[in-house]
Amino acid sequence: MSEEIRAKYLDILNNRFDYKLQAYVLDGIVQDCGHQDDDECNCEARRYANRSLDSVYEEKGWNLKEHQDTQITHQIIADKAFDKALADGRLSKNPSASNYEGNYMFMGNDKGKDTFKHVQSRKYDV
Repeated sequence: MSEEIRAKYLDILNNRFDYKLQAYVLDGIVQDCGHQDDDECNCEARRYANRSLDSVYEEKGWNLKEHQDTQITHQIIADKAFDKALADGRLSKNPSASNYEGNYMFMGNDKGKDTFKHVQSRKYDV
């Protein structure tokens, strides 16, 4: 993957939920889980809170660049699917439309059709 493409998507990766670690990341820093202090929480988010994602991956022996490249590839596929759904009228850029793109997440491709799930209803309705 080119450094130009990596740079374009790196900000996205440093500000989202990291599925491998199961923790939110903000500006490349692992965020606390938010469980109550009196909870006996052993989650990764609590354990690694306020540490850089780089240092956590290094400590765990995980390859961050490889993981990021995979996530970037998935994001590129999702971006193309959103662009196509917008062009085809399945999704809309209008925030007041029922099929507003901001209310959907790309779930993959099923038998040649890109699938999107509504973030609140969890329905595949576009």
